[in-house]
Amino acid sequence: MNTATKEKPAKAIVKTRKRAAKAPSDALRDLFEAELKDIYWAEKTSTHFIPKLIKQASAKELLQALDNHLNETEEQVSRLEQVFELIGMKALATKSQAIDGLIRETDLRLKESEAGMIKDAEIIACVQKSEHFQLGTYTTLISFAKMLGEDEAVLLLEATRSEEHGTMRKMADLTEQTIQLF
Repeated sequence: MNTATKEKPAKAIVKTRKRAAKAPSDALRDLFEAELKDIYWAEKTSTHFIPKLIKQASAKELLQALDNHLNETEEQVSRLEQVFELIGMKALATKSQAIDGLIRETDLRLKESEAGMIKDAEIIACVQKSEHFQLGTYTTLISFAKMLGEDEAVLLLEATRSEEHGTMRKMADLTEQTIQLF
């Protein structure tokens, strides 16, 4: 057996021990913080992307829903900053690959769509996809915060999750209205 073969298992064991040495609550805290940074990036990015959607939307109801969603998103960013403060962390964002991908996909599709109902339907689809991701993230964050004993953070995150549910319902209603126009 050569030396290289003997060293690989030893390195793997060392890495495993390093991971195992971290207490489960510390690892959960790290995961909570990573998810928090991810959703913070997603929400902050949304405050810049929603106005682009508003410029391309045509239906009055959709324009109003997007405007309301923008205002809510700005409040959600503020709530996330409060959560960071509660856990003793500076509000930092880590690029959300999921939201970034949705934004790039939406940009491409909107460039290919003609103004009117089809473009409105595309915008609604984008918002629904984004809200699905955000709902899942907030649900996860709430669970983690409960396990970590971050009760005040739970309340803030639950308020945001409730708004995200409301946006999903509104977009579902708008989808049905848009489809009925065809």
